[in-house]
Amino acid sequence: MTSINTTSFQVDNVIELHQGKIPRSLVCNDNLLYFRNGQSIFSQSVYASELNANEILIGNFNNEIIYYDNHIYSAYVPSYDQSGEVYKYSNDGVLENTFQVGIAPGNFGY
Repeated sequence: MTSINTTSFQVDNVIELHQGKIPRSLVCNDNLLYFRNGQSIFSQSVYASELNANEILIGNFNNEIIYYDNHIYSAYVPSYDQSGEVYKYSNDGVLENTFQVGIAPGNFGY
């Protein structure tokens, strides 16, 4: 992962990933990055110089995650012709609510 200074457009930091580690759905909340890797959601300090992410959630996270209003949201899609669910978590991964949604939820919009 690469951090780029948005003023100078210079590379500030590069974090090497281990083989097989592919972060997806990268979102940022002030000092923390949240991302999905496989079936888990991790948090990582934006100031870290190496990958030392904390696994905060393990589950069926097969879709996008977002960070909104001090919460982590993730969608679960059982199949592309069935209704899905959205999970709302606290910053530290505690499930706070579950919502039934329409067929194959793919994106969030706020």
